[in-house]
Amino acid sequence: IVGVVNAFNLIDGLDGLAGGIAFFSVATTFVLAFSHHDVLMSLYMASLAGAVLGFLIFNFNPASIFMGDSGSMFLGFVLAATAMQTSQKSSTTVAMLVPIVALGLPIMDTLLAMIRRFIKGRSMFSADREHIHHRLLALGYTHRRAVLTLYGLCIFLCSVALAMTFANSLQTTLLLIVVTVVVAVLVRKLGYLTPVAAGGPRLLDLRQRNLDLRTAVRETGERLREVTSREQAWQCIEPVAELLGAHEMRLELRTSARPGGRETAIFTWQVDADERSAPTEAHLPIGAGDAGSLRVVWRDGRAQVDRDQEIALEVLTDHMAGTVERLERQAAADPQVVRPLRRS
Repeated sequence: IVGVVNAFNLIDGLDGLAGGIAFFSVATTFVLAFSHHDVLMSLYMASLAGAVLGFLIFNFNPASIFMGDSGSMFLGFVLAATAMQTSQKSSTTVAMLVPIVALGLPIMDTLLAMIRRFIKGRSMFSADREHIHHRLLALGYTHRRAVLTLYGLCIFLCSVALAMTFANSLQTTLLLIVVTVVVAVLVRKLGYLTPVAAGGPRLLDLRQRNLDLRTAVRETGERLREVTSREQAWQCIEPVAELLGAHEMRLELRTSARPGGRETAIFTWQVDADERSAPTEAHLPIGAGDAGSLRVVWRDGRAQVDRDQEIALEVLTDHMAGTVERLERQAAADPQVVRPLRRS
């Protein structure tokens, strides 16, 4: 139940996608309940299908209303619970497989997200743009075409789940083989196997780099809690630039100096790089933006900032925002005001 709730939350990335998948899954559960003569469950599913379809009319691209986390999690919970309930009257194997196959698309997307984040050394809770619908958009699909393609895949999986309910053991095995082949082809077409095909050592190096970067950012955050000046804060974050593979780093910190004025401290770090390479940079504000900013530049020919490094920089600037706020409070509580001496 917890897995399907989160799976529906993750699949809700395009207009009409989660609502359409929910509608086809609800329709599948309705057919199963009706075939088992479960009148009450059939009424539940019919009413939910009507509600989802009425919502979907306004949620399909271009959407005028949106589902949000509460809506996707509610649908995930209801579908997980009802799918298990309606399949319990079948054999043990079918009772386990039917809900998984019927909800196969969001489950597959979540499993792929967990696997790729583990392989790359990312946090399981870090966001990215590598979900199935994002991959379809990257392949050149329009918003509507990507959604309709995933609708087709969902209809296929729901049809297989229904067929398994009425199939014998041999037929169930053949259906599972077909599903496995379709999923394998889809995963390959979407490019999820490309890093593996490129070679194991490079993938392991990427994972180790991301783990080292996460460790360094966490330790830097702990040290920033102890600093007493902006110079010490810069000394804490400067070593992270090398782990990022950056060629330039510039930190600007704006703090209140004296009543009526503000001062800006600028710290820079730079290494030799090929100036002919077009720079790719990340510019992140610290705090609400008035506390300063962090600018990191790469000159290695990359087209965009690596997502793992972008996440590390976001966490780092959050740590810096807390440090600047703490230093401001300390300065306000114990101001060092220089007063001129007067002769009597």
